[in-house]
Amino acid sequence: MHLNLRTSPNDIQHQLQGAYLAQYRANHDSHGEAPAIRLVLANPGATGDHFQQTVDRLTRTARSADRLRAVAGIGQRTDNSKKAVRELTRRAIPVVGSSITADDLANGQGGKHPYPGLARVSPTNTDEARALASFTKVSAGRRCWCTTSPVIRTRGRCGSRSPR
Repeated sequence: MHLNLRTSPNDIQHQLQGAYLAQYRANHDSHGEAPAIRLVLANPGATGDHFQQTVDRLTRTARSADRLRAVAGIGQRTDNSKKAVRELTRRAIPVVGSSITADDLANGQGGKHPYPGLARVSPTNTDEARALASFTKVSAGRRCWCTTSPVIRTRGRCGSRSPR
């Protein structure tokens, strides 16, 4: 289920091609190991307005012989995507968010786990900002010439510059 409002048909085609190729490779390079991976597409609509029907359909699929194991592809944080993640995880269907960065669509913030079963790949906006702030404190007062410029190249540690 992908809820990115700025996704063009060309982007969708490339995402599906990538998902299919990953599925194909996993199923054909598994040396006979089971279970095989099957890709199921779920479309909650361009604005996610049909998330409830989509979640209901995915729940039926998870409880049927099809054995849906997880939902992947939740993109932008919208009210509807947040509701979908909340409902899916409430129904014990794991969700993998590869590009979710919203602070309020995460587990572990303040010791809370509002989405049991949500696995995120990307850090939250706050965690990313803290990392940048920490880097700034560490490198404050040091002149850093780390670059890939053909004019200035680094040699050894940061701060030692040498012309090409």
